[in-house]
Amino acid sequence: MLVRRISLRAKLALIICCISFFSIVVSSLAFFFSVKKINEDIVYNNLESLQLAVEDNISSSLSAIDKTAKNIILGSNVRQFLREGANLAEMDESGKVLLRQSIEREISNQMLFNSILEEGLIESVNFYLDEHNIAFFSRNGSLDLKDSPSVRQVYRTIQQKSSANPQIFSSTLNDPFLHFAYRISSLDQSSRSVYLIITINREGLLAKCQSITDYENSVVYLADQKGTVILSNQQENEGAPLPDGIDGNYTQGKITHLDFDDTKHLYFSQWLNDKDFFLAVMMPEELFVRSLYEAMRDYLFLSVVVSLIIMALIVLLSLRMTAFTHDFTEGLQKFGKGDLTVKLPPYRDADLNHISNTFNQMTERINFLVEDGYKKQLLIQQMDIEFLQSQMNPHFLFNTLFTISTRAKMSGDDLLFEMVQALTRLLQASLHTKNDIKITVAQELEYINAYLYIQKVRYGSKLEYAVSTGSPEILTLLIPRLCIQPLVENAVVHGIEPLSATGHIDIAMELKEDALRITVTDNGVGFDPAEAPDGSAPPSHSNHIALQNLQERIRLIYGGAYGVTIDSAPGRGCRAVVILPVDKGGNHGLSSSDRR
Repeated sequence: MLVRRISLRAKLALIICCISFFSIVVSSLAFFFSVKKINEDIVYNNLESLQLAVEDNISSSLSAIDKTAKNIILGSNVRQFLREGANLAEMDESGKVLLRQSIEREISNQMLFNSILEEGLIESVNFYLDEHNIAFFSRNGSLDLKDSPSVRQVYRTIQQKSSANPQIFSSTLNDPFLHFAYRISSLDQSSRSVYLIITINREGLLAKCQSITDYENSVVYLADQKGTVILSNQQENEGAPLPDGIDGNYTQGKITHLDFDDTKHLYFSQWLNDKDFFLAVMMPEELFVRSLYEAMRDYLFLSVVVSLIIMALIVLLSLRMTAFTHDFTEGLQKFGKGDLTVKLPPYRDADLNHISNTFNQMTERINFLVEDGYKKQLLIQQMDIEFLQSQMNPHFLFNTLFTISTRAKMSGDDLLFEMVQALTRLLQASLHTKNDIKITVAQELEYINAYLYIQKVRYGSKLEYAVSTGSPEILTLLIPRLCIQPLVENAVVHGIEPLSATGHIDIAMELKEDALRITVTDNGVGFDPAEAPDGSAPPSHSNHIALQNLQERIRLIYGGAYGVTIDSAPGRGCRAVVILPVDKGGNHGLSSSDRR
């Protein structure tokens, strides 16, 4: 069963994204709840401001009404009438009229700078001296409310009560006004009393609570000491007792939660005017939850958008940061499939760039070693093929040469005899070392001496040569097979043969700086190295190939630090130098065991 593996880059990107997402979620939630708390505090602070404003408006209006009543009661004409204890029944009609008019003027004067009159709260004032003598004041000058049925009903009701405390009568469907009624007893301790009824515009007083009643389904209750509702934005509640759950539920102005009619409300209540009135307010909690949600909705939308943008940036950044893993994986896969030329790109990060450079250097080195080994093996195979192509039956060849040398000896031709003997030695040395990549210097010199002897016979006195091996130790060192012979042949064919004078070839060997230095010098015609294809061989195709192969063989066996250098110029001979390591048969480059 094949299992699909997740790439390292995808894993790293996924880890980075998960960590970033978790951080964003945690920070967003923390910020969300902090903003939610701030908004809740703002909502409650606003609600407390509304509460204080309503309490202040209602309290100041009620105090102003009570103060207006007291000013009327303490008016000079009213006090004089109450102090003297005058009996209206004993007064003639003109006296009664004068008394009513004087009290009305006094009330009118007191109303000139009355703030609640200017606000439209006071509609009228009925001052009952008795049932038939009424001092009257109206805000708009209308007489409609003078001893109106509703006012007379209030008058009759308060007559029947002995309490001296102010009485407040709520509105009805037929009477849209509130009535504040006061019973004032005579100062002479008689049973005679006068009655002051101030009619208040219900809507005007209710407008003092508008900042709360504007909220949907909010309810305001203004009750007296007995718990009777005297004012509410739900008029059907006026005149009735406070509902259960509100009556006696005093919060001292603090906002609390209240379940009322299966609905959650924000609730606060407060006594006003020395506990003469009780103000209770209920507002559906849903309103504030909704307003809070609306306030947080934009934040949530903005948070989601910002979070998505941040996540997108994080994904792009993580992919960019982990791009190196893709490069590394792809590079290793190509390398594993045999592509030794694969390269990793450079990086700005110092550590990644160091890894990239190390990988590139490794692939270059491996590629070099593979190519080097391949070339070495190819060279070995080529040498074997060339040898096999040129190989003859050694027994037939040596028997033939032996027959020629015997006949030369028998005929007395010593020169021919020596030449055949030299050729035989040359062939024997070649055949005996055909499987060797490296041979000793002594074996190589056998090739050289046999070859030079044959050429000496050919050219006679035109060719002179000398071989100097220096230290005897040199003769035991290993060198690549046929690494000197091509240079000697080149000196004879291209240097000495065209020369009209006697040619000299010197072969010298020395150990210098842990290297074997072999120098082949001739005084031949020389050549211009610039005319050679690579600047290191004379302008002859066959010798160029031979010397190029020699250079390649030395570098394949020992490396690029070793090889052949040619120094020549027309008319001044040629000097070829071979630089080899001191090879005593250890692990120096390619050996015969490397053949397949």
